[in-house]
Amino acid sequence: VKGLNEHTPHLDYVGVNTYGGVFSLRPHLEKVGWTRPWLLTEWGPSGFWERPKTSSGAPIEQTSTEKARMMSRAYDEAISKGGACLGSYAFVWGWKFEASATWFGLLTDDGLTTEPVDVLQEKWSGKPPLNRAPTIQPLKGVPTQAIAPESPIRVETSATDPEGDPLSWKWALLPEKPHAVEGKPIAMPKPIQGVVVTPLDSAAEFKAPAKPGSYRLYLWVRDGKGHAATATAPLEVR
Repeated sequence: VKGLNEHTPHLDYVGVNTYGGVFSLRPHLEKVGWTRPWLLTEWGPSGFWERPKTSSGAPIEQTSTEKARMMSRAYDEAISKGGACLGSYAFVWGWKFEASATWFGLLTDDGLTTEPVDVLQEKWSGKPPLNRAPTIQPLKGVPTQAIAPESPIRVETSATDPEGDPLSWKWALLPEKPHAVEGKPIAMPKPIQGVVVTPLDSAAEFKAPAKPGSYRLYLWVRDGKGHAATATAPLEVR
């Protein structure tokens, strides 16, 4: 900012990308002396580099409900106050695999909208959507320490729909994937077969894969009206 102030007096505005740091953005810009307009060019839930990690180093992802609450607060505190803020671009309006199959996408891989989309619609228009996405609690029962191959696991959570729409539950275990290389997008991984022993809607019984490695457990809860809630948890098999 010091350099921009000294050497770019005709620059109209600056773009800022931030995730977990969004709540301190306005005080920071004031502290460093940026007085011209600015645009929040990339923001969303906490990044994978900002989240707590398991003992194996895997980042713990927020649920779609936790992301929605964070983004609602971020919009109120960093964007809607106006002033020098010209607006914002939430990341990402669509789907991509980055850190996980659900981390940044406001849509699921099959095109369903999540709770953060409802937040953005209400912030932008002043009215919530007529039909909203389900809410979901974090997964319970996923070991945070590495477990032996083929160990039994029981996981549970709860989810509700604001309109009382009937919910369907999709559990899956996917391999952890590295980040995209040379700008090539990562396709949706195929679920590990034979590990979901008993899917019980809000609970499921798993058997850890026989092959050691890093995995992530996923749950998609769908309302049948084009919306979904998501929750994940990493799993290390040694």
